[in-house]
Amino acid sequence: MKKNLTIFSLLSLFLSTTISLAADLPPPTVIDESKLMQWMQSIGNYMFGAGMVLGIIVIVYSGIRWMVSAGDSKGAGEAQQILKSGIYGVAVILAVGLIIKTVESLVTGSFFK
Repeated sequence: MKKNLTIFSLLSLFLSTTISLAADLPPPTVIDESKLMQWMQSIGNYMFGAGMVLGIIVIVYSGIRWMVSAGDSKGAGEAQQILKSGIYGVAVILAVGLIIKTVESLVTGSFFK
């Protein structure tokens, strides 16, 4: 019986707190299509920029490693591999950005204007 009373009192405390907190909430904000599209564009632009910066950092890092290898064929080979990976990464990011912009313009109808 004591266990049931404890559970009931905790449940009533939780519900009363939830109801009082719900009464103080502001009215919900309506997210329309233009705001959602704007958020998606902002996130996409940020990710595109961050990917490009990261790709350029990898390319510069590989160039530094190549110079520091000082004729060591193993170090130069690793640097060349990193450079190839960095260039491939930047190319993929540019291609994905182009595809996304093309699809976006097709969906919004601005492609044919």
